Amino acid sequence: MHAELRTEAPEFPLADQRETKLFYSVRNVSRRQMQFDFPTSQHLEVTLRSPDGRQVFLWSEDRSFAPEATAVLVNPGERLEFEASVPTRDMVAGRVYLAEAMLPGHRDTLAATELRPR
Repeated sequence: MHAELRTEAPEFPLADQRETKLFYSVRNVSRRQMQFDFPTSQHLEVTLRSPDGRQVFLWSEDRSFAPEATAVLVNPGERLEFEASVPTRDMVAGRVYLAEAMLPGHRDTLAATELRPR
């Protein structure tokens, strides 16, 4: 399995953007089908951390999810892809922020990227 987190622009003008988009994918690089089980309908979590490591945004915080357990199967060579927006309101120009994404409950799918507002 290979997890990757990208952004449309790692460096961006803070005054021009209220949010920035992140693109997260998990690719099955094995020869066997993979199954990801989730306790709810939530299949993505995104966290934004300030330069000092403090959490400034949690994607799931203002969303609701169905309480039913779900599962996702990923065949060899296929991938799961997600897009999420992260608000820039708590960012300060000239600092480096860390965005992290993962499949909830599957720590081995964690991927990160840096965001540099200017």
